[in-house]
Amino acid sequence: PVAGLVLGLGMRQAVRLHRAGLVVPAICWCGLTGLLVSPISWSHHWVWTMPLLIWLLHGPYREVLAARVLAWYWAVNIALGVPWLLGYFQDSAWVIPRPWPLAWLGAVDVYGTIALYVLMIYLGAKIKKPIDRSSEPAQDPVPSDHPRSGSTG
Repeated sequence: PVAGLVLGLGMRQAVRLHRAGLVVPAICWCGLTGLLVSPISWSHHWVWTMPLLIWLLHGPYREVLAARVLAWYWAVNIALGVPWLLGYFQDSAWVIPRPWPLAWLGAVDVYGTIALYVLMIYLGAKIKKPIDRSSEPAQDPVPSDHPRSGSTG
């Protein structure tokens, strides 16, 4: 039931983000929601944090302190590979139970995802319409008189 609730709320928020023009976080939100409801989420499954990290640092909320802090959280987590490093403190990777300090440290991806959810719900509550985009059509990068433009004249 909890996984179903997380999945439903996660997909609702992903649709909301997408409709607001926030495509990258909407896609990342889907991936991270899938990881939260999955019974097994290995460290290498968290690739969704890479585009998310870039978006947090360079996207429309790059000036929001909480977004920058969360981006650096993910950067440190990715650089250190915390869940992977914890494997060195176990006799075997196949031993599922861990001492409680290692189990809590191993959940850094989940903590980061929960922080992301809180941040995006907070920022999403401020979104009333899609992000301002230019109403002018993009210019054709190839001039009409260029041989590759397809003009026959």
